[in-house]
Amino acid sequence: MNKIYGWVPWFQELVTKISQEENSYLIANAKKVNWLNEYPALLRFGDANIDPFSFIYTLASQNKHPNRRRSIYSSVAEIFELEQFLNFDDEECFYFPTPPGVNTLFHHDGVGNSDLLWSLFRSSVNGIDTIEPELFENSLKIGRVGIKKLTQALFLANPTDFLPIDDQTKVLDQFPSNQSELSWKDYEDNIQRARNALPGCELFEVNLLCYLISTGKLKIKDHYFQVSTNVYKGQAELWDEFKSTSSVFTAKDYPSLKEPSRGDIILVRYSNLGKGIGIVYRNEYSDSGGYAENRRIQVLWLNKSSSSALSDTNFPGTHGFTVAKSIKGYFQETKEYKATFELLSKLGSHVATKNEEFPNSRIKQKHRNRPINSQSLHRLNLIFYGPPGTGKTYSTRKQCIEFCDGVAEDMNDGELRERFRELCDVEERVEFITFHQSYGYEEFIEGLRPVAGKSSSETSPCHSESSESAPLGTTSGGFSLKVVDGVLKRIAKRARNDEYGKPHVLVIDEINRANISKVFGELVTLLEEDKREGGENEVEVTLPYSGEPFTLPPNLFILGTMNTADRSIALLDTALRRRFEFKEMPPDLSTLVTVEGIDLKAVLGAINNRLEYLSDRDHLIGHAWLMKCRSKEEIDGVMRSKIIPLLAEYFYDDWNKVRSVLGGGNHFIVREPLTPPPGMEDYSGEDRYRWFVREDEFDVKAYENLVKPTLAKEADE
Repeated sequence: MNKIYGWVPWFQELVTKISQEENSYLIANAKKVNWLNEYPALLRFGDANIDPFSFIYTLASQNKHPNRRRSIYSSVAEIFELEQFLNFDDEECFYFPTPPGVNTLFHHDGVGNSDLLWSLFRSSVNGIDTIEPELFENSLKIGRVGIKKLTQALFLANPTDFLPIDDQTKVLDQFPSNQSELSWKDYEDNIQRARNALPGCELFEVNLLCYLISTGKLKIKDHYFQVSTNVYKGQAELWDEFKSTSSVFTAKDYPSLKEPSRGDIILVRYSNLGKGIGIVYRNEYSDSGGYAENRRIQVLWLNKSSSSALSDTNFPGTHGFTVAKSIKGYFQETKEYKATFELLSKLGSHVATKNEEFPNSRIKQKHRNRPINSQSLHRLNLIFYGPPGTGKTYSTRKQCIEFCDGVAEDMNDGELRERFRELCDVEERVEFITFHQSYGYEEFIEGLRPVAGKSSSETSPCHSESSESAPLGTTSGGFSLKVVDGVLKRIAKRARNDEYGKPHVLVIDEINRANISKVFGELVTLLEEDKREGGENEVEVTLPYSGEPFTLPPNLFILGTMNTADRSIALLDTALRRRFEFKEMPPDLSTLVTVEGIDLKAVLGAINNRLEYLSDRDHLIGHAWLMKCRSKEEIDGVMRSKIIPLLAEYFYDDWNKVRSVLGGGNHFIVREPLTPPPGMEDYSGEDRYRWFVREDEFDVKAYENLVKPTLAKEADE
């Protein structure tokens, strides 16, 4: 079973044990669980009010915090002696209804009906057909028990027979809007409508699909692929095992496995029989990794039923993944798949009509034959710039997702990290590099690399092979020089060869640290939007090593970051500056709070005001270092190890200025007079001092003085 459904057998084993034992079994074990020094509401109203729904709903409420989840779920597994494995550290294994942490009880302050809940629970574990309508409808009458809460608990108890009615499953548009007086018959009808919309799918698969779509974690695209299960050596019976147990494509014989991406639609067939429709959840294949057996294309199923015969003439002769080009004679014409295509249309995916091509086949065309909309490309080249610690590198992650997916506003940090990883490692649409003073054209565009090999005749650097070409010649030492693609050339190729014209992004961290003329060479001209491939003034250059013609595709974004305080470099090359749009990333004081009486917003504001007076606005300090401070000890650590050393660097070890930025006095920086060496006692020059950072913890008054310095003379301090 796919790991994202790993919670299902774990919960099933748990609830089965609880249902088969006496009530006292749950009561005793619930008290043994390590609730992490908290006394949950579950145990506050006496043994009679420890019912199974309150227990599993309270357990589900612990999903949001990884440390709590790991400890509490591990404790439950040990106490109830569960044999099913569940990865408590993997957030994806916990995609099921998660209560907010309050109102998890199925009674109101001890006033409920525990016997009724136990009867409904044991019936639900045995299956939906064993439920007596009165049990369900009377349970809804218990204080603080509504349809959402009860159906979520039933789903946790038996995810193969029940489905929640909540904000997530509403995405199916199968449920009535007025649910306040839902009868058992209404609920059964709702479940049946959901089964009809996704034929052959388990209800826990339906729930996950609804959750991912409603929360924006999965966006269904207009890209269709077809795959033949003939690659299973003609054994159609393997398909039933394949779709019911793994929910992933694992056959290593498929060609072009890297092409389907998250949200693409997969149409499955065996010979001339339709076998299923799914949505790509994750594609683990990559060019560099080959077709390792442990890699998968994970699929969320929309339809697992077999259709009637389909016309062979509408399928390419090759097996494996291919782009679906025409819907004529396809699944839409068969009754088994009509409901699924209607659902896809509701969920936002374009579904072709009988005589219309699939959307992705319309997109599949050369960039040079497609006009470029200059208004939509004004941000092809973008640079985030600002002082250190303002979140420039962090912001690139969100910007990459916006370039590639169109939106990233509603994603939390964990979701941003996961999607960025997918774009980099799975879809290979994002490359991340860092410039430095030694970075050159050979690493960025293409260059010659020595390779060991047998002697070969001299080869012209202008032959027609690809850049990963034959050696250019062999020395007497037995090695040859080979043209090797640089990072820009590699990602430009992938962007140009993308059948759907999907955006690709090259992220260049510290873009101003390299010699731009040396790195970009003649390709600086190609950065301009109108000179890209297919642009009004398209420019094509011939690369010096491979002799290949080269242009930049219009779906390649260049995203850079620039630290304005880096004193080791010159100003940014003018040729690059006028080809990029610049977005300033200043310190954001609104992100800071007061911690243990220290107003971090005022502290950083005072420091930056003095820095701008003594230096300039390029030499400020960002908010990122102080954002995560949750104690005075952490603030002291940031001041001691990050901010004060940076100030010393800004002022070239002029410690008088460092101390003035910090409010003066000996609160942070201490100075001691130095004794003149022998023979220079009468030297009339200026006094000299030894400077050092205070070794003991900084007093709270140090931060108060930093914000509002006292007028006392330093001699009196």
